[in-house]
Amino acid sequence: MFHVMTLILAIAISACRTAGSAPSSGPKVVGGGPAGESFPSVHILRVGWQLCSGTFISPSHFLTAAHCVRGDAGVDAALDDIHVGTDGETPVSVAIHPAYGKGPRFEPDFDVAVLTVAAKQGRLAARISRRPPRIYDVVSIVGFGSTSRGSFFPSFTKSVGTNSIAQFTGSRVVVANHSNRLTQGSVLLGPGDSGGGWFNQDGDLIAVSSSGTETFSEAVLIADRVVLPFIQDSIVSRAEGSM
Repeated sequence: MFHVMTLILAIAISACRTAGSAPSSGPKVVGGGPAGESFPSVHILRVGWQLCSGTFISPSHFLTAAHCVRGDAGVDAALDDIHVGTDGETPVSVAIHPAYGKGPRFEPDFDVAVLTVAAKQGRLAARISRRPPRIYDVVSIVGFGSTSRGSFFPSFTKSVGTNSIAQFTGSRVVVANHSNRLTQGSVLLGPGDSGGGWFNQDGDLIAVSSSGTETFSEAVLIADRVVLPFIQDSIVSRAEGSM
């Protein structure tokens, strides 16, 4: 299992973390299709030359993967290098789950970060699910990565595909491609979609895309007893700090 780095101008990627490298991105929705106007809370995230995705959970709070904004050597991206959405908004602060680590080893169970940006009128935010998902639940996986197998290049177009939950491990939720053949309705992750949202059939947000291979992909479960309090505290503390 690995985080797949997507460089907008890259011609190749490494499947391993390298000390001193920039924050990584990936995965992509492979086997999905254009999302169109659906899932309006999900937006593109650019960190330097790299691409990720993320989801607004309030008009001013953007949920994404920690590895999108913290590099392999534990160096966090500068705020000026982080751009949220098509307007390229720069966050005023970034909160990374404290249990994620500072490198060279990281804890994938806590691969989440909350970016705070200026509130914008009319911005649509996702509703976080209060119902824990179960094995075999169908999920919609949304992100801005490439939609073709084997491609390392992002599409810059929001895509969505579906899969069913295969298992839970730690605070992670896993979907799998048991036949090792990508088909419509059996979506996996790859370069470009880290931080993107996983949604249940009610349209509520349940997880944050984290990592993937050609046979399975993982996301951090928001309802986890250690993850959800961090997200809630990040929203409250940033809101109080801006008053």
